[in-house]
Amino acid sequence: FSKLGGQAKGNLVIKDNGVEKSILGDVTIDTGSVTVAYTQCRYLLTNETISFGDNSIDLGMMRLKDTLGNVGTVSGRMDHNFFQNFYFRNMRFETGKLLVLNTTKKDNQQFYGNVIGSALMTINGPTTDLRMNIDGQPSLVDTSHIYLPTGAEAREGTKIDYIEFIQFGSEMDKATSNSQAANILVNLNITANPACKVDVILDEETGDIIKGQGNGKLNITVGTTEPLSIRGRYELTKGEYTFNFQTFLKRPFNLSQGSITWNGDPYLAIIDMDAEYLAKNVDIKSLTFSNATAKADVIVQAHLTGNLKTPQIEFDFRFIEGSEAGRDFFVTKKLADFKNDQNNMYKQVASLLLLNTFITDQAFLSGQSTFNIAASTAGGVISSWLTNVFNKELERATKGVISTYIDINPTVDLQSQANQLQANVRAGLKILLSSRVNVLVAGNYEYNNPYALQQQRSGFLTPDISIEWLLNKDGSLRVVGFNRTSLDFTSSQRNRSGVQLAYRKEFNKIGDIFKTRKKIQAQDSIRYRVLPADSTYVPRADSSYNRPPASAALR
Repeated sequence: FSKLGGQAKGNLVIKDNGVEKSILGDVTIDTGSVTVAYTQCRYLLTNETISFGDNSIDLGMMRLKDTLGNVGTVSGRMDHNFFQNFYFRNMRFETGKLLVLNTTKKDNQQFYGNVIGSALMTINGPTTDLRMNIDGQPSLVDTSHIYLPTGAEAREGTKIDYIEFIQFGSEMDKATSNSQAANILVNLNITANPACKVDVILDEETGDIIKGQGNGKLNITVGTTEPLSIRGRYELTKGEYTFNFQTFLKRPFNLSQGSITWNGDPYLAIIDMDAEYLAKNVDIKSLTFSNATAKADVIVQAHLTGNLKTPQIEFDFRFIEGSEAGRDFFVTKKLADFKNDQNNMYKQVASLLLLNTFITDQAFLSGQSTFNIAASTAGGVISSWLTNVFNKELERATKGVISTYIDINPTVDLQSQANQLQANVRAGLKILLSSRVNVLVAGNYEYNNPYALQQQRSGFLTPDISIEWLLNKDGSLRVVGFNRTSLDFTSSQRNRSGVQLAYRKEFNKIGDIFKTRKKIQAQDSIRYRVLPADSTYVPRADSSYNRPPASAALR
């Protein structure tokens, strides 16, 4: 208990026979209040009597109110040795409706929220081995909300380490505190119902959250020396899964059915749930040969499995019942093909959620693409080499304030009789004004561009300038103000100015687009393991396990 205060009156007798001290008498609390440290609930007392006996404190049957006016009762006795070595004997707290939880993330990173409901709590034992048993059920007519984080911060604080015992109005000294360290075990049984909302926070950084309402029985235990443990099954009756595409695009998926099962570790709970997102007027021209069905409503289905720490998501598409596109053979065949290729499925989901359209891969099938890939590869190697050479000297001279880049993009025009080489060369300076503001001054040189050739020029130089403001720490999200010049068939060149919101991400495979850096690192740590230099490598039977390259001990 904490924040005890109020006004009281009574007659107390202090006895001291040279061996023991004791206080006897009754005290009437005119007005008082007390806060339960673990739940952060504040209760009010009015005209209640406490009896002080021979090394005991008897609460009798006291009525208390929460800050909302709901009523509960508390009874029981505390034995002590002149306010040392407290022993709780059948301390009982009971209510049909009361505020029983009122915490925030600051109070408790393991789980927090607001709960109004019925509860029975008993406290027994000495402070060195205290047992607190709680049975509770949220009220069916009031709103309750519980939050269950699953991130690293929640893992760091999975024990009760914030309750201190006070002696004579001051904190106990270290000698006393160490000799009788507090040890508390809380055993909480919850009967969940749809009136209580439960938010399971999968990734606080990106905002991936499962918001659910349902039924279930959960047992939660946590203590001074016991880590947080949750057991039970929670059946969802309705809810929402907020799908986040790298923190800046949110799409709400409605949960149709599912469950969360805890077997001890709260962060390894097993999830199995289905969610849907309805995309309106999706462009499906890339799926069909008929312009009559170029637009259609598409349902994106997501099946979430695995555990809360590293959930797996499988996607699928379907049309609403009675849709004309759903009767198109070519369209349904395309959707079935997506399901058989997860990389392509991820691309289609990203395109649909971002651009409200399906994309086609026909551009990768042309005969010209092979030559262009080879030319682009050579251009990339040269660009990287030149950039490194210039950057090394420039950054050394300016102490990292100014850097440069060179980008060469050659292509081969197979349509012309001479198989003419075309190229776009971009070069510029990047100036760091501060940790969040960059200025880029650049120029583009077009060689053998068709528009330049129309004006009897083999080359054409166009200037660019832009200012970038980084919105987040890693610089992936930024606002860009620009003034750009490009070739134009009619007027030689065209100037464009504007502001854009840009997002950048590096990834090794398409599936990584949907994952945060933490999730990718977690998967890599499982996939690869450190091998001692003198160890003999024996491949595992599991063919999915890959040994890291010899040059890298840990990816």
